[in-house]
Amino acid sequence: MSSTDPSRLASAMTALGLSAVALAEESGLSNSLISRWQKGARPIPTKGHTLQDLAAALSSLDKEGKLDDLLTAYNDGSSKEQMIERYLLGTEMPGLSLQMAPPTIQRSGEYVAQQRVLLGVEGFRKAALLMLDYLAQLPPGQSLTICAHHNFELWHGNLAFALRFLKRLPKVLQKKAQITLITHNAEGFDGSPYFSVYWLVLQLKGLIRIRYYDSDAPAVDFVASIKGFWSGRLEHDDTAADGLITTLYTDPRNIRPDEAHCADFSERSAAIGQFGFLKDASDKNWLTPPLITEFSVIQRVPSLGLLTAAEGTTLLEGIHTKLPAYLFSDPQDYLNGEYTIILCREDVQAGLAKPYRINEPLSALAGQDVPIPRELLASQLERILSAIDQNPAFQVALMPKSAFEKLNLEFICWQPRLALGWLPDLSESLLTDDAATCVGFTNAITHVWGRLHKGWTSKRKVKNTLRKWLSGTGLDEHIPDSATVRNWEVLPKE
Repeated sequence: MSSTDPSRLASAMTALGLSAVALAEESGLSNSLISRWQKGARPIPTKGHTLQDLAAALSSLDKEGKLDDLLTAYNDGSSKEQMIERYLLGTEMPGLSLQMAPPTIQRSGEYVAQQRVLLGVEGFRKAALLMLDYLAQLPPGQSLTICAHHNFELWHGNLAFALRFLKRLPKVLQKKAQITLITHNAEGFDGSPYFSVYWLVLQLKGLIRIRYYDSDAPAVDFVASIKGFWSGRLEHDDTAADGLITTLYTDPRNIRPDEAHCADFSERSAAIGQFGFLKDASDKNWLTPPLITEFSVIQRVPSLGLLTAAEGTTLLEGIHTKLPAYLFSDPQDYLNGEYTIILCREDVQAGLAKPYRINEPLSALAGQDVPIPRELLASQLERILSAIDQNPAFQVALMPKSAFEKLNLEFICWQPRLALGWLPDLSESLLTDDAATCVGFTNAITHVWGRLHKGWTSKRKVKNTLRKWLSGTGLDEHIPDSATVRNWEVLPKE
Protein backbone atom coordinates (compact mmCIF):
# COMPACT_ATOMS: atom_id res chain seq x y z
CA MET A 1 0.00 0.00 0.00
CA SER A 2 1.35 3.43 -0.90
CA SER A 3 1.60 5.85 2.00
CA THR A 4 2.45 9.40 2.98
CA ASP A 5 5.47 10.74 4.85
CA PRO A 6 4.27 10.97 8.52
CA SER A 7 6.70 13.84 9.27
CA ARG A 8 4.74 16.03 6.85
CA LEU A 9 1.51 15.57 8.81
CA ALA A 10 3.38 16.35 12.05
CA SER A 11 4.82 19.52 10.47
CA ALA A 12 1.37 20.65 9.30
CA MET A 13 -0.16 20.01 12.72
CA THR A 14 2.70 21.91 14.42
CA ALA A 15 2.26 24.87 12.07
CA LEU A 16 -1.42 25.02 12.96
CA GLY A 17 -0.90 24.27 16.66
CA LEU A 18 -3.22 21.29 16.35
CA SER A 19 -3.64 18.37 18.68
CA ALA A 20 -4.66 14.93 17.44
CA VAL A 21 -8.01 15.42 19.19
CA ALA A 22 -8.73 18.69 17.36
CA LEU A 23 -7.82 17.22 13.97
CA ALA A 24 -9.93 14.13 14.71
CA GLU A 25 -12.97 16.26 15.50
CA GLU A 26 -12.66 18.21 12.25
CA SER A 27 -11.85 15.25 10.00
CA GLY A 28 -14.10 12.60 11.56
CA LEU A 29 -11.12 10.24 11.74
CA SER A 30 -9.96 8.32 14.78
CA ASN A 31 -8.01 10.29 17.40
CA SER A 32 -5.74 7.33 18.12
CA LEU A 33 -4.99 6.77 14.44
CA ILE A 34 -4.07 10.42 13.89
CA SER A 35 -1.79 10.27 16.93
CA ARG A 36 -0.01 7.21 15.48
CA TRP A 37 0.33 8.85 12.06
CA GLN A 38 1.69 12.01 13.68
CA LYS A 39 4.35 10.03 15.56
CA GLY A 40 5.21 7.89 12.52
CA ALA A 41 4.07 4.69 14.23
CA ARG A 42 1.82 3.90 11.25
CA PRO A 43 1.77 5.15 7.66
CA ILE A 44 -1.24 7.16 6.49
CA PRO A 45 -3.05 5.04 3.86
CA THR A 46 -3.65 6.66 0.50
CA LYS A 47 -6.38 4.25 -0.57
CA GLY A 48 -9.92 5.25 0.30
CA HIS A 49 -10.86 8.75 1.46
CA THR A 50 -8.48 9.04 4.44
CA LEU A 51 -6.02 11.36 2.72
CA GLN A 52 -8.81 13.51 1.29
CA ASP A 53 -10.48 13.79 4.71
CA LEU A 54 -7.20 14.85 6.32
CA ALA A 55 -6.50 17.44 3.62
CA ALA A 56 -10.04 18.85 3.86
CA ALA A 57 -9.75 19.16 7.65
CA LEU A 58 -6.32 20.83 7.52
CA SER A 59 -7.54 23.25 4.86
CA SER A 60 -10.63 24.14 6.91
CA LEU A 61 -8.58 24.71 10.09
CA ASP A 62 -5.96 26.89 8.35
CA LYS A 63 -7.91 30.15 8.72
CA GLU A 64 -4.77 32.35 8.79
CA GLY A 65 -2.72 30.76 6.00
CA LYS A 66 -0.19 29.19 8.36
CA LEU A 67 0.37 26.30 5.93
CA ASP A 68 1.26 28.56 3.02
CA ASP A 69 5.03 28.21 3.52
CA LEU A 70 4.75 24.42 3.52
CA LEU A 71 2.66 24.51 0.35
CA THR A 72 4.84 26.90 -1.67
CA ALA A 73 6.20 24.16 -3.93
CA TYR A 74 2.66 22.95 -4.62
CA ASN A 75 1.01 26.31 -5.29
CA ASP A 76 0.03 25.75 -8.90
CA GLY A 77 -3.44 27.26 -8.89
CA SER A 78 -5.23 24.12 -7.72
CA SER A 79 -7.45 24.06 -4.65
CA LYS A 80 -5.87 24.20 -1.22
CA GLU A 81 -7.14 20.70 -0.44
CA GLN A 82 -5.38 19.33 -3.53
CA MET A 83 -2.13 21.11 -2.60
CA ILE A 84 -2.29 19.68 0.93
CA GLU A 85 -2.91 16.18 -0.44
CA ARG A 86 0.20 16.43 -2.63
CA TYR A 87 2.18 17.92 0.24
CA LEU A 88 1.29 14.97 2.49
CA LEU A 89 2.19 12.58 -0.32
CA GLY A 90 5.49 14.37 -0.92
CA THR A 91 5.05 13.96 -4.67
CA GLU A 92 4.31 16.22 -7.58
CA MET A 93 2.28 15.53 -10.65
CA PRO A 94 3.65 16.29 -14.09
CA GLY A 95 3.75 19.85 -15.28
CA LEU A 96 3.31 21.64 -11.96
CA SER A 97 4.91 24.71 -13.56
CA LEU A 98 1.72 25.35 -15.50
CA GLN A 99 1.75 27.61 -18.51
CA MET A 100 -1.30 29.60 -19.49
CA ALA A 101 -0.58 28.82 -23.15
CA PRO A 102 0.58 25.54 -24.75
CA PRO A 103 4.37 25.12 -24.58
CA THR A 104 6.30 25.64 -27.79
CA ILE A 105 8.88 23.22 -29.13
CA GLN A 106 12.40 24.35 -28.28
CA ARG A 107 14.64 24.17 -31.35
CA SER A 108 18.12 24.54 -29.88
CA GLY A 109 20.04 24.23 -26.64
CA GLU A 110 18.71 21.80 -24.06
CA TYR A 111 15.79 21.42 -21.71
CA VAL A 112 14.48 19.00 -19.08
CA ALA A 113 11.49 17.02 -20.32
CA GLN A 114 8.67 16.33 -17.89
CA GLN A 115 7.56 12.71 -17.76
CA ARG A 116 5.93 10.49 -15.18
CA VAL A 117 5.76 6.69 -15.26
CA LEU A 118 3.16 4.73 -13.26
CA LEU A 119 3.15 0.94 -13.12
CA GLY A 120 0.38 -1.65 -12.94
CA VAL A 121 -3.39 -1.31 -12.75
CA GLU A 122 -3.23 0.96 -9.71
CA GLY A 123 -0.73 3.16 -11.52
CA PHE A 124 -3.10 3.48 -14.46
CA ARG A 125 -6.03 4.48 -12.26
CA LYS A 126 -3.88 7.01 -10.41
CA ALA A 127 -2.83 8.44 -13.78
CA ALA A 128 -6.49 8.89 -14.78
CA LEU A 129 -7.10 10.91 -11.60
CA LEU A 130 -3.99 12.99 -12.22
CA MET A 131 -5.31 13.67 -15.72
CA LEU A 132 -8.47 15.24 -14.27
CA ASP A 133 -6.50 17.14 -11.61
CA TYR A 134 -4.23 18.58 -14.29
CA LEU A 135 -7.16 19.49 -16.55
CA ALA A 136 -8.91 21.27 -13.66
CA GLN A 137 -5.88 23.57 -13.24
CA LEU A 138 -5.71 24.72 -16.86
CA PRO A 139 -7.52 27.74 -18.31
CA PRO A 140 -11.21 27.12 -19.11
CA GLY A 141 -12.36 25.55 -22.36
CA GLN A 142 -9.66 22.89 -22.82
CA SER A 143 -10.24 19.82 -24.99
CA LEU A 144 -9.60 16.35 -23.58
CA THR A 145 -9.75 13.37 -25.93
CA ILE A 146 -9.53 9.81 -24.60
CA CYS A 147 -9.03 6.88 -26.98
CA ALA A 148 -10.00 3.70 -25.11
CA HIS A 149 -8.89 0.87 -27.38
CA HIS A 150 -8.55 -2.06 -24.95
CA ASN A 151 -8.99 -2.89 -21.26
CA PHE A 152 -11.78 -0.33 -20.87
CA GLU A 153 -12.94 -2.10 -17.71
CA LEU A 154 -9.73 -0.97 -15.97
CA TRP A 155 -11.09 2.54 -16.07
CA HIS A 156 -14.52 2.12 -14.58
CA GLY A 157 -14.99 -1.44 -13.37
CA ASN A 158 -13.61 -0.69 -9.88
CA LEU A 159 -15.90 0.94 -7.32
CA ALA A 160 -13.29 2.76 -5.23
CA PHE A 161 -11.68 4.23 -8.32
CA ALA A 162 -15.03 5.16 -9.87
CA LEU A 163 -15.97 7.12 -6.74
CA ARG A 164 -12.75 9.12 -6.84
CA PHE A 165 -13.05 9.72 -10.60
CA LEU A 166 -16.66 10.87 -10.37
CA LYS A 167 -15.82 13.19 -7.46
CA ARG A 168 -13.27 14.99 -9.62
CA LEU A 169 -15.45 15.35 -12.72
CA PRO A 170 -17.53 18.34 -11.52
CA LYS A 171 -14.40 20.51 -11.12
CA VAL A 172 -13.36 19.69 -14.67
CA LEU A 173 -16.82 20.32 -16.11
CA GLN A 174 -17.07 23.65 -14.28
CA LYS A 175 -14.05 24.75 -16.32
CA LYS A 176 -16.12 24.11 -19.48
CA ALA A 177 -13.74 21.39 -20.63
CA GLN A 178 -14.79 19.44 -23.72
CA ILE A 179 -14.40 15.71 -23.08
CA THR A 180 -14.58 13.23 -25.94
CA LEU A 181 -14.38 9.48 -25.39
CA ILE A 182 -13.51 7.36 -28.44
CA THR A 183 -13.99 3.65 -27.93
CA HIS A 184 -13.66 0.54 -30.05
CA ASN A 185 -16.84 -1.43 -29.39
CA ALA A 186 -19.99 -1.67 -27.34
CA GLU A 187 -18.57 -4.42 -25.13
CA GLY A 188 -16.24 -1.82 -23.65
CA PHE A 189 -19.21 -0.47 -21.71
CA ASP A 190 -20.31 -3.86 -20.43
CA GLY A 191 -19.69 -4.64 -16.80
CA SER A 192 -19.46 -0.99 -15.76
CA PRO A 193 -22.34 -0.44 -13.32
CA TYR A 194 -20.59 2.19 -11.26
CA PHE A 195 -20.33 4.60 -14.16
CA SER A 196 -23.53 3.83 -15.99
CA VAL A 197 -26.01 6.22 -14.34
CA TYR A 198 -23.59 9.15 -14.13
CA TRP A 199 -22.23 8.56 -17.62
CA LEU A 200 -25.73 8.69 -19.08
CA VAL A 201 -26.58 11.92 -17.25
CA LEU A 202 -23.36 13.51 -18.51
CA GLN A 203 -24.19 12.40 -22.05
CA LEU A 204 -27.69 13.81 -21.78
CA LYS A 205 -26.29 17.14 -20.66
CA GLY A 206 -23.85 17.09 -23.57
CA LEU A 207 -20.87 17.29 -21.21
CA ILE A 208 -19.23 14.12 -22.53
CA ARG A 209 -19.26 13.16 -26.19
CA ILE A 210 -18.88 9.53 -27.17
CA ARG A 211 -17.59 8.39 -30.53
CA TYR A 212 -17.39 4.82 -31.77
CA TYR A 213 -15.19 3.14 -34.40
CA ASP A 214 -15.31 -0.38 -35.80
CA SER A 215 -11.92 -0.61 -37.55
CA ASP A 216 -8.97 -2.54 -36.13
CA ALA A 217 -7.70 -1.21 -32.82
CA PRO A 218 -3.99 -0.41 -32.34
CA ALA A 219 -1.81 -2.28 -29.86
CA VAL A 220 -1.78 0.58 -27.34
CA ASP A 221 -4.57 0.31 -24.73
CA PHE A 222 -5.29 3.98 -23.98
CA VAL A 223 -4.13 7.29 -25.42
CA ALA A 224 -5.31 10.59 -23.96
CA SER A 225 -4.49 14.16 -24.86
CA ILE A 226 -5.23 17.62 -23.48
CA LYS A 227 -4.51 19.53 -26.65
CA GLY A 228 -1.23 21.40 -26.42
CA PHE A 229 -0.62 20.78 -22.71
CA TRP A 230 -0.50 17.10 -21.76
CA SER A 231 -0.77 13.52 -22.99
CA GLY A 232 -0.69 10.03 -21.56
CA ARG A 233 -0.78 6.44 -22.74
CA LEU A 234 -1.26 2.96 -21.31
CA GLU A 235 0.76 0.15 -22.90
CA HIS A 236 1.80 -3.43 -22.19
CA ASP A 237 5.18 -4.00 -20.58
CA ASP A 238 6.06 -7.43 -19.19
CA THR A 239 8.57 -5.89 -16.78
CA ALA A 240 5.86 -3.87 -14.98
CA ALA A 241 3.30 -4.92 -12.41
CA ASP A 242 0.24 -6.47 -14.08
CA GLY A 243 2.13 -6.11 -17.37
CA LEU A 244 0.97 -2.49 -17.69
CA ILE A 245 2.84 0.82 -17.85
CA THR A 246 1.30 4.30 -17.98
CA THR A 247 3.38 7.28 -19.10
CA LEU A 248 2.34 10.92 -18.72
CA TYR A 249 3.99 13.79 -20.61
CA THR A 250 4.03 17.56 -20.64
CA ASP A 251 6.86 17.77 -23.18
CA PRO A 252 5.50 19.02 -26.54
CA ARG A 253 7.63 16.53 -28.50
CA ASN A 254 5.79 13.69 -26.76
CA ILE A 255 2.41 15.41 -26.77
CA ARG A 256 2.23 15.93 -30.53
CA PRO A 257 2.28 12.23 -31.58
CA ASP A 258 -0.47 11.46 -29.06
CA GLU A 259 -2.50 14.43 -30.30
CA ALA A 260 -2.13 13.08 -33.84
CA HIS A 261 -3.26 9.63 -32.64
CA CYS A 262 -6.39 11.10 -31.04
CA ALA A 263 -7.13 13.23 -34.11
CA ASP A 264 -6.74 10.20 -36.40
CA PHE A 265 -9.23 8.09 -34.44
CA SER A 266 -11.58 11.03 -34.08
CA GLU A 267 -11.71 11.25 -37.88
CA ARG A 268 -12.27 7.52 -38.39
CA SER A 269 -14.96 7.34 -35.67
CA ALA A 270 -18.55 8.49 -35.67
CA ALA A 271 -20.72 10.05 -33.01
CA ILE A 272 -23.20 7.62 -31.53
CA GLY A 273 -26.55 7.53 -33.28
CA GLN A 274 -28.67 9.70 -31.01
CA PHE A 275 -30.93 12.70 -31.27
CA GLY A 276 -33.27 14.53 -28.92
CA PHE A 277 -36.64 12.77 -29.00
CA LEU A 278 -38.34 15.63 -27.19
CA LYS A 279 -37.13 18.12 -29.79
CA ASP A 280 -38.32 16.55 -33.02
CA ALA A 281 -40.82 13.73 -32.73
CA SER A 282 -41.43 13.73 -36.49
CA ASP A 283 -37.86 12.78 -37.38
CA LYS A 284 -37.94 9.77 -39.70
CA ASN A 285 -35.39 7.86 -37.60
CA TRP A 286 -37.48 8.47 -34.52
CA LEU A 287 -40.39 6.66 -36.15
CA THR A 288 -38.41 3.52 -36.95
CA PRO A 289 -39.97 0.68 -34.92
CA PRO A 290 -37.71 -1.81 -33.11
CA LEU A 291 -38.24 -5.56 -33.35
CA ILE A 292 -38.26 -6.00 -29.57
CA THR A 293 -40.80 -5.90 -26.77
CA GLU A 294 -38.92 -6.42 -23.47
CA PHE A 295 -37.91 -3.24 -21.70
CA SER A 296 -36.63 -1.63 -18.51
CA VAL A 297 -38.06 1.60 -17.16
CA ILE A 298 -37.22 4.32 -14.64
CA GLN A 299 -40.18 6.75 -14.70
CA ARG A 300 -42.07 8.81 -12.14
CA VAL A 301 -45.38 7.16 -13.09
CA PRO A 302 -46.07 4.41 -15.64
CA SER A 303 -46.39 5.86 -19.15
CA LEU A 304 -44.01 5.30 -22.07
CA GLY A 305 -43.91 1.62 -22.91
CA LEU A 306 -46.77 0.82 -20.52
CA LEU A 307 -49.60 2.57 -22.35
CA THR A 308 -51.45 0.58 -25.02
CA ALA A 309 -51.75 1.95 -28.55
CA ALA A 310 -55.50 2.46 -28.02
CA GLU A 311 -54.84 4.46 -24.85
CA GLY A 312 -52.23 6.55 -26.67
CA THR A 313 -54.70 7.33 -29.47
CA THR A 314 -57.30 8.43 -26.94
CA LEU A 315 -54.85 10.59 -25.01
CA LEU A 316 -53.57 12.33 -28.13
CA GLU A 317 -56.92 12.78 -29.82
CA GLY A 318 -56.97 16.18 -31.50
CA ILE A 319 -53.20 16.59 -31.10
CA HIS A 320 -51.39 16.53 -34.45
CA THR A 321 -48.38 14.52 -33.36
CA LYS A 322 -47.57 11.11 -34.74
CA LEU A 323 -45.84 8.89 -32.20
CA PRO A 324 -44.05 5.62 -32.97
CA ALA A 325 -45.81 2.37 -32.19
CA TYR A 326 -43.06 1.09 -29.93
CA LEU A 327 -43.92 3.74 -27.30
CA PHE A 328 -46.96 1.60 -26.57
CA SER A 329 -47.27 -2.05 -25.61
CA ASP A 330 -49.54 -5.05 -25.70
CA PRO A 331 -50.28 -6.26 -22.15
CA GLN A 332 -50.03 -9.84 -23.40
CA ASP A 333 -46.29 -9.24 -23.87
CA TYR A 334 -45.89 -8.79 -20.10
CA LEU A 335 -46.52 -12.49 -19.53
CA ASN A 336 -43.19 -13.46 -21.11
CA GLY A 337 -39.71 -11.99 -21.05
CA GLU A 338 -37.90 -9.80 -18.54
CA TYR A 339 -39.20 -6.42 -17.39
CA THR A 340 -37.76 -4.11 -14.73
CA ILE A 341 -39.87 -1.10 -13.73
CA ILE A 342 -38.95 1.52 -11.12
CA LEU A 343 -41.67 4.04 -10.23
CA CYS A 344 -41.78 6.98 -7.82
CA ARG A 345 -43.91 6.04 -4.82
CA GLU A 346 -45.33 9.49 -3.98
CA ASP A 347 -45.98 10.40 -7.63
CA VAL A 348 -48.01 7.23 -8.21
CA GLN A 349 -49.90 7.87 -4.98
CA ALA A 350 -50.63 11.50 -5.96
CA GLY A 351 -51.68 10.47 -9.48
CA LEU A 352 -54.37 8.16 -8.07
CA ALA A 353 -55.57 10.83 -5.63
CA LYS A 354 -56.45 13.36 -8.37
CA PRO A 355 -58.84 13.29 -11.35
CA TYR A 356 -55.92 13.45 -13.74
CA ARG A 357 -52.15 13.95 -13.92
CA ILE A 358 -50.17 15.83 -16.57
CA ASN A 359 -47.67 13.44 -18.16
CA GLU A 360 -44.46 15.40 -18.73
CA PRO A 361 -42.68 13.28 -21.40
CA LEU A 362 -45.84 12.86 -23.49
CA SER A 363 -46.61 16.57 -23.11
CA ALA A 364 -43.15 17.46 -24.37
CA LEU A 365 -43.64 15.20 -27.38
CA ALA A 366 -47.09 16.58 -28.15
CA GLY A 367 -46.16 20.21 -27.60
CA GLN A 368 -49.03 20.71 -25.16
CA ASP A 369 -50.24 19.28 -21.85
CA VAL A 370 -51.34 15.64 -22.05
CA PRO A 371 -53.44 14.73 -18.99
CA ILE A 372 -53.68 11.09 -17.94
CA PRO A 373 -57.04 10.47 -16.19
CA ARG A 374 -57.01 8.62 -12.90
CA GLU A 375 -58.98 5.78 -14.49
CA LEU A 376 -56.26 5.27 -17.11
CA LEU A 377 -53.48 5.29 -14.52
CA ALA A 378 -55.47 2.80 -12.47
CA SER A 379 -55.87 0.57 -15.53
CA GLN A 380 -52.10 0.58 -16.10
CA LEU A 381 -51.45 -0.35 -12.48
CA GLU A 382 -54.01 -3.18 -12.66
CA ARG A 383 -52.09 -4.58 -15.65
CA ILE A 384 -48.84 -4.29 -13.72
CA LEU A 385 -50.36 -6.20 -10.79
CA SER A 386 -51.58 -8.93 -13.14
CA ALA A 387 -48.13 -9.24 -14.74
CA ILE A 388 -46.41 -9.47 -11.34
CA ASP A 389 -48.66 -12.41 -10.47
CA GLN A 390 -48.19 -14.23 -13.78
CA ASN A 391 -44.58 -13.53 -14.79
CA PRO A 392 -41.76 -14.18 -12.27
CA ALA A 393 -39.42 -12.02 -14.43
CA PHE A 394 -41.70 -8.97 -14.19
CA GLN A 395 -40.06 -6.79 -11.52
CA VAL A 396 -41.56 -3.60 -10.11
CA ALA A 397 -40.21 -1.24 -7.45
CA LEU A 398 -41.92 1.65 -5.66
CA MET A 399 -39.09 4.01 -4.79
CA PRO A 400 -39.45 6.89 -2.28
CA LYS A 401 -39.42 10.29 -3.97
CA SER A 402 -36.39 11.67 -2.12
CA ALA A 403 -34.39 8.64 -3.25
CA PHE A 404 -35.84 8.64 -6.78
CA GLU A 405 -34.74 12.25 -7.31
CA LYS A 406 -31.12 11.29 -6.67
CA LEU A 407 -31.10 9.30 -9.92
CA ASN A 408 -31.22 12.53 -11.99
CA LEU A 409 -32.41 10.45 -14.91
CA GLU A 410 -35.53 8.84 -16.36
CA PHE A 411 -35.55 6.41 -19.24
CA ILE A 412 -36.95 3.40 -21.00
CA CYS A 413 -34.61 0.92 -22.66
CA TRP A 414 -35.82 -1.76 -25.06
CA GLN A 415 -33.29 -4.59 -24.96
CA PRO A 416 -30.95 -4.72 -26.65
CA ARG A 417 -30.91 -1.91 -29.22
CA LEU A 418 -33.11 1.08 -28.44
CA ALA A 419 -33.25 3.56 -25.57
CA LEU A 420 -34.99 6.81 -24.64
CA GLY A 421 -33.58 8.93 -21.84
CA TRP A 422 -34.34 12.35 -20.44
CA LEU A 423 -33.44 14.58 -17.54
CA PRO A 424 -36.27 15.04 -15.02
CA ASP A 425 -36.64 18.73 -15.93
CA LEU A 426 -36.95 17.70 -19.61
CA SER A 427 -34.16 20.10 -20.58
CA GLU A 428 -32.22 17.39 -22.41
CA SER A 429 -33.11 14.03 -23.91
CA LEU A 430 -31.89 11.43 -26.33
CA LEU A 431 -33.15 8.60 -28.46
CA THR A 432 -30.51 6.13 -29.56
CA ASP A 433 -30.10 2.75 -31.18
CA ASP A 434 -26.35 2.84 -30.51
CA ALA A 435 -25.29 -0.48 -29.00
CA ALA A 436 -22.73 1.03 -26.63
CA THR A 437 -25.18 3.50 -25.14
CA CYS A 438 -27.91 0.87 -24.83
CA VAL A 439 -25.48 -1.29 -22.87
CA GLY A 440 -25.01 1.72 -20.59
CA PHE A 441 -28.77 2.00 -20.05
CA THR A 442 -29.01 -1.73 -19.35
CA ASN A 443 -26.15 -1.52 -16.85
CA ALA A 444 -27.77 1.50 -15.23
CA ILE A 445 -31.08 -0.26 -14.54
CA THR A 446 -29.27 -3.38 -13.32
CA HIS A 447 -27.07 -1.34 -11.02
CA VAL A 448 -29.89 0.79 -9.62
CA TRP A 449 -32.10 -2.25 -9.02
CA GLY A 450 -29.28 -3.94 -7.15
CA ARG A 451 -28.92 -0.86 -4.92
CA LEU A 452 -32.62 -0.62 -3.99
CA HIS A 453 -33.77 -1.61 -0.52
CA LYS A 454 -35.67 -4.87 -0.31
CA GLY A 455 -38.77 -3.14 0.98
CA TRP A 456 -38.98 -1.13 -2.26
CA THR A 457 -38.73 -4.21 -4.48
CA SER A 458 -40.66 -6.76 -2.40
CA LYS A 459 -43.41 -8.13 -4.64
CA ARG A 460 -45.66 -8.62 -1.63
CA LYS A 461 -45.24 -5.04 -0.44
CA VAL A 462 -45.56 -3.56 -3.95
CA LYS A 463 -48.77 -5.50 -4.61
CA ASN A 464 -50.28 -4.69 -1.21
CA THR A 465 -49.45 -0.98 -1.59
CA LEU A 466 -50.86 -0.70 -5.12
CA ARG A 467 -54.02 -2.62 -4.21
CA LYS A 468 -54.56 -0.37 -1.17
CA TRP A 469 -54.19 2.76 -3.30
CA LEU A 470 -56.39 1.39 -6.10
CA SER A 471 -59.12 0.78 -3.52
CA GLY A 472 -58.89 4.48 -2.58
CA THR A 473 -57.25 3.83 0.77
CA GLY A 474 -54.17 5.72 1.94
CA LEU A 475 -54.03 8.15 -0.98
CA ASP A 476 -53.70 11.15 1.36
CA GLU A 477 -51.33 9.36 3.71
CA HIS A 478 -47.99 11.14 4.16
CA ILE A 479 -45.08 8.72 4.20
CA PRO A 480 -42.21 10.32 6.18
CA ASP A 481 -38.68 9.65 4.98
CA SER A 482 -36.66 7.36 7.18
CA ALA A 483 -32.93 7.72 7.73
CA THR A 484 -32.53 4.77 5.36
CA VAL A 485 -34.25 6.71 2.58
CA ARG A 486 -32.41 9.97 3.25
CA ASN A 487 -29.03 8.23 3.24
CA TRP A 488 -29.68 6.20 0.10
CA GLU A 489 -27.25 6.82 -2.75
CA VAL A 490 -26.89 5.48 -6.28
CA LEU A 491 -23.28 4.63 -5.53
CA PRO A 492 -22.34 3.02 -2.21
CA LYS A 493 -19.78 4.75 -0.06
CA GLU A 494 -16.25 3.53 -0.50
